[in-house]
Amino acid sequence: MLRKRDVIIGKFYVNNEHRIAREVLQTSRQTVTFNTYHLDTGNSCGSPSECLVQDFLRWANGEASPMELASLQRQVVAAHYHTLDQ
Repeated sequence: MLRKRDVIIGKFYVNNEHRIAREVLQTSRQTVTFNTYHLDTGNSCGSPSECLVQDFLRWANGEASPMELASLQRQVVAAHYHTLDQ
């Protein structure tokens, strides 16, 4: 399990069971603000969310691997261009 000091602004963390990544935007003593992305599609949930640090730590399996990040970045770019085409 992650520790509070392991949650770093700008890093991505994954939940492998749900195939979701969260990008940490901001942290405080009690909360984490993040953007959520679906690993399979790269789609974002649209607006930032917030939860308690303890809940975030329980949710995350760990920091996203380089392979997961590369796949997510490709998916996000593809989703962005698909939106522009419409």
